[in-house]
Amino acid sequence: MQQTPLNIIASFLKQLASRLDTTPEAIRDLHTTFRRKQPELADFMNTLITVSRLFSSTFIILDALNECENSQRGILLNAIVKLSAANMKTFTTCRPHLRDASRCFKEAPTIEIRANTLDIQNYLKIRLDERMFQYDGLKSKIIDTVSLSAQGVCVTFKILG
Repeated sequence: MQQTPLNIIASFLKQLASRLDTTPEAIRDLHTTFRRKQPELADFMNTLITVSRLFSSTFIILDALNECENSQRGILLNAIVKLSAANMKTFTTCRPHLRDASRCFKEAPTIEIRANTLDIQNYLKIRLDERMFQYDGLKSKIIDTVSLSAQGVCVTFKILG
């Protein structure tokens, strides 16, 4: 299934609702709307905001925003900003080269995470040894190639709300 802003927000709503003992009226209303017409992103957003108020705090975590299609990312960014404005804590990760995300989150605290070559090499060695990988020359080549190609890889962690 393609991850669209509507699918992502609907997934957040489903995860939040699954933590409740009973189905909130807002979700029943959305279901009624579903029978008459295809709900829109705004319908899911409003329901998610309403249901989130049943909790003392709500955290939304969205990893790898850079993997979202360019045409859909702006819509998703706007949704994240609206959720943050509704007192939800949102955490997103993305590659730092995304200008639209940087503009959208310019006021948000940011944590930069960089790949460490030695950590990657150690991780790969352990994983290959676990699989009883027997070809030492190939194992070294895999470790060197992957760890060198990861140099400079950076992910930014943005916190809104």
